[in-house]
Amino acid sequence: MLLLVLAMDVAMLYAASVLRVLSAAGAGWREQRMHVFVMCAACVLESGTYLYMLWQFDYPTSAWLWLIGAGRALAAPLFATYLSMAHPLPVTPRDMAYQAALASGKGVIRDVTVLSHDPTAPLAQKVRVYQASSTMSAADGARFDNIIAAVSHPDATAATRSSMEPPARSAALPPVQVSGPEQGPPACGRRRDGS
Repeated sequence: MLLLVLAMDVAMLYAASVLRVLSAAGAGWREQRMHVFVMCAACVLESGTYLYMLWQFDYPTSAWLWLIGAGRALAAPLFATYLSMAHPLPVTPRDMAYQAALASGKGVIRDVTVLSHDPTAPLAQKVRVYQASSTMSAADGARFDNIIAAVSHPDATAATRSSMEPPARSAALPPVQVSGPEQGPPACGRRRDGS
């Protein structure tokens, strides 16, 4: 039983898809009638099988349950008919505008990416692109400005760094000689023999 239900569902879907293609191609009734017959036969068989199983095994206890079961049984032909009515939609100006916006957006992304990766592009232009595309807090923005200023003006950064360093000692002072206990001047006029 389950295999039969699966086969009927596949037959309905296939017949509906073939009818959709034939209808889009402008085929006549002679070419469509076989697929219409298959779709209708599968719908009737599946609906009747479901109604029989509902009456034989489910035992609905209220009119509401009978209504739900009958609706599920009749859903198969309705869905098959809906699928057979599907066809390609015509192209509208809204579709053209969407495709144009999509294509131009891809082009803008490509150009901005190429510009951002171009080593010959000026730094100021890359900075403007980055500031326009990123979200930064006030502290992050100030830090970013300091980084760009340091990269753009390395001489000013070097001068600032040199001004912040402590001054170097000018020259080494001569060592201070510390004398020992005071001694009197050397005796004059003595001879080596002590006289």
